[in-house]
Amino acid sequence: MKDPYYKYDQYNFEYEIKSQTIVISGKISMLDIKKEGITSIDLSRLSGIKELYISENPLTKLDVSGNTELTLLACNKCGLNALDVTKNTLLGLLECAENELTTLDISKNTNLYNLDCADNYLTSLDMSSSNNWTYVWCYGNKLTYENVKLGGKAKGLTYDVNFAFHFKGENSQTLTRAQVQELKSKGWQARTAYIGSDGYRTFEDYEGE
Repeated sequence: MKDPYYKYDQYNFEYEIKSQTIVISGKISMLDIKKEGITSIDLSRLSGIKELYISENPLTKLDVSGNTELTLLACNKCGLNALDVTKNTLLGLLECAENELTTLDISKNTNLYNLDCADNYLTSLDMSSSNNWTYVWCYGNKLTYENVKLGGKAKGLTYDVNFAFHFKGENSQTLTRAQVQELKSKGWQARTAYIGSDGYRTFEDYEGE
C-alpha cells in the first residue's frame, strides 16, 4: 500500500495491511487514499479533517458523521448503499457517483455548490436547501423531472448551473423541451453526458426530447 498523501500538524496512523482495516488519527486537514483496496476505515479520530478523497475503494460503508469540518468529500465507486452527510453541514463539494445509493439527504448541506451523484439508484433529489449551485451531475439514476427540487445558483455566477440530468443515447431520465426551457428560466442549463473518445466524461447542452 502506498503512503497516503496528507497535510498534518501531528499524526498517528495505524495500518493492518492484510485485513485492509485502517485507523487514522491526528490533526490532518486533507487525506487522499484513492484506489488503495481499502475495505474499511475508521475516521472517528479525524474530527478536524476538511478534505477526504477515498474513491474507488471497496468500502460498502463510510461513516463521516464525526467529521463535521468536512468541506469536500469524494467517495465515488465505493459500493456504498447508504451515505449520511446530514452532520457535514460545511460540505461544499460532494462526489458520490457510481455507488448503490437509493436515497441522498442533502437537506442540511446548505453550503453545497457542486454535486456529482450520477449512476446511482436515486428516485428523488431535493437540492432546495442550497442557493450556491454551480453544477449538479445526476444522470444515470431513476429520477424524473417532477421528483427533482432545484436550489438557487451561486451568487455572482455568470453562467447557468450546469445540470447534467441526461446520458446521451439513453431513454431514461429524459426531459421535454418545455422542461428544459423551464430550467433555463430558473438559471439551470440542462446538459447531457457521454463518454468521449478519450474515455472521460464529456458534456454538451441538452435540448430535450
